[in-house]
Amino acid sequence: MGFGERLKSLRKSKKMTQIELSRVLGVDHTTISKWEAGIYETDFETAQRIAQYFGVSADYLLGKENQEVKNLTETEILDYQKIIDASRRKLEQGKPDTYRGRKITRSTLDLLEQVLQSAQKIIDEEKD
Repeated sequence: MGFGERLKSLRKSKKMTQIELSRVLGVDHTTISKWEAGIYETDFETAQRIAQYFGVSADYLLGKENQEVKNLTETEILDYQKIIDASRRKLEQGKPDTYRGRKITRSTLDLLEQVLQSAQKIIDEEKD
């Protein structure tokens, strides 16, 4: 699946018209139509903006990856941090959480926190 097909699929998943998406991106609605039909290609900077809007990687949008990778939102990061904090408290009480039958260790929780910190850093850089 190429850029045009992915763009159309992502747009439809948000139940958006081409006109609505064109307003979000600041382009003419005919440009959206031509992207989706494979008549036009986009530049990488615009592809990055589109990917960011839909919460996917530019590689996925451009058809270089088959698996959709969504960026975490700040709300999701906070929710995961709460889960990690609760697991850490249980571990300290001697009642560790498990995942797929295996105990969650302190080092696993530390690693998960590092991943969340990296995700937050990406969000902060995208805001600048």
